[in-house]
Amino acid sequence: DKDQRHWDKHLSRISCTLLSGYHEALGLESYYAMFGTKHTRTRAHEKAERTYITRSKEIEFAVGQVVYRKNYKQSSRIEEYSTRAHEKAERTYITRSKEIEFAVGQVVYRKNYKQSSRIEEYNAKLGPNRVRCLILGRKGG
Repeated sequence: DKDQRHWDKHLSRISCTLLSGYHEALGLESYYAMFGTKHTRTRAHEKAERTYITRSKEIEFAVGQVVYRKNYKQSSRIEEYSTRAHEKAERTYITRSKEIEFAVGQVVYRKNYKQSSRIEEYNAKLGPNRVRCLILGRKGG
């Protein structure tokens, strides 16, 4: 778990997970939102792709137009949902103007400033962005 040298072994699984994962704000899978179809990787699917590429120009154009119209309707829905999610996140997470009070014993997450170290075989890019810490008491006046 701590050895980060073999990070590239699972890239195909990671990309498949990211593409087929459910996007909370859009209500769709990421791949479906981008391309209008479910994300599947089977031999039958790859064969269908090869057949589609070898079709004549007229058929490709007609199929492309149908997909474009479908994606246009979907893109307006995606834009609406992402705008709504952005506004919700803005209300929740922008804390510049808010006064933040922490209670003693409260668990908070602070930014992780640990740097990469070749000796410890630790890469800061692959490490956690935030570190869990506990409020012990009030500091300062």
